[in-house]
Parts: sequence; C-alpha cells; structure tokens
Amino acid sequence: MKLDGKDGYSLFKEKLTQKIKSGEAFKIFTQFPWMPLDFGLGFKFLELYDVWSTSSPHITPYWEHGRTLNERSRDPLWEDTIFGWTEKRWKFVEMVLSGMSYEDYPEEYCFNPFHARQAIGVLVSIAADERREWGGILFRNPGTISNLPEGAVVEGHAIVDKKGITPINVGDLPKPFIGIIRQVIEWQELSVDAALTGDKDILYQALLACPYVVDTNPAKKIMNELLIAHAEFMPQFK
Repeated sequence: MKLDGKDGYSLFKEKLTQKIKSGEAFKIFTQFPWMPLDFGLGFKFLELYDVWSTSSPHITPYWEHGRTLNERSRDPLWEDTIFGWTEKRWKFVEMVLSGMSYEDYPEEYCFNPFHARQAIGVLVSIAADERREWGGILFRNPGTISNLPEGAVVEGHAIVDKKGITPINVGDLPKPFIGIIRQVIEWQELSVDAALTGDKDILYQALLACPYVVDTNPAKKIMNELLIAHAEFMPQFK
C-alpha cells in the first residue's frame, strides 16, 4: 500500500509508535468497552512480528488464554451474561421480534448497526458496480491465501462489483500465524464431521483439536455434560 508514494504500512507504524509513546493511543483504545483487556496484544504484535492486529479482542484468547479467562472471571459482565448478553437484552430481542422498533433503544450495543451498515454497503457496491475494496468479507478460500486449504472459510479483503465478491490475492500468511490457523480449521472440520456422523469419538477429537483445550479429562467431562444438556437438539449422538 502506497501513500503519497511512500510505504503506507511504514507510515502507519511510525504514527502509531508516536501515539503509543505519548500515551494518546491508550486513551483512544480505552474508549471502547471491550478494548482495555485486549488492546495490548496489538502493540505486542507490532513489536514482535511487525504486523498490527485490527481486532485484538478476537485473537487474544489464542495467545493469552490464561490471562483472558482470569480477567473475565473477575468481571461481573462475564459472570452475569452469555457472550455479554444480559437478561435485559434477551428481553429486548423478544420485544423487537414482536414488532417494536429497536431504534427506540440505542443503548443496546448488540444492535448498533456496524455490521449492518457494512452489509448494506456491500449490496450497494454490487448494485452500483462500484468495484470497491471491502475488508472483513467472509469467503471460501479460492487459493488467494496460498498456504491455507482451498475451500477453508476465511475473512479477508475483496473487490466488490456487479460480478459479486472477488477475493484479493494475499499469498502466504506469515509462519508465526499459519500453525494456529490450520489448527482452527481442523478443529472446525472435525466438528462438522462429528455433527454429520453422530460419532462421539470424532466429537471428542474435535474438542481436543481446539487450541483452548489442554487437558483430555476436562474435555471429556464438558463433552458429556453438553451432550446431555442439548440432547434434544443433537439426536444423532446416541
């Protein structure tokens, strides 16, 4: 990426480093409720790998799982909610489904239309044949990420026009990241195999393939408890 004829990434790193030293970066990132826990990983990546993570909260558990669990266990938000959804928000969903306009309750963060706006923007780019570049697009890897399996669902940049979504060629991902990404893909594929076959052994293998799981016995216990709790939704597992 070029900016005024200069390497854009080098300029970004230079500006961000200045903001980190001045403390301004921390003030910016801590404005977001989910960032105090996770924004530090982005700075570590910049220092260690010379890359910047735009969504540190999504990847922090992979690199700092113990700290993440420890901090979230002390946070009432995580004790009293499921994925941050309070009982109030579930009630709010029921009200919306009954016909209430969610615009009357802008404080409900789960309906802030960030992703909705992107979806609308992508549709406009198709209808207007804009040939615009969009990030955060999910697609099946057609070989644009050359060291990941073809067909693996990835999130990346694409050109969007009347032809639809055309992924931008990336090439090889850096070695420090490819291992954990491949592990996640195998975890997902084993999960699908287990769901389709109803084979508990494959389901157990899927759990053990998860990067978060480091002990076989708790994994087996969790699996059996979940199978009992959700039996009506998973009749294939006898």
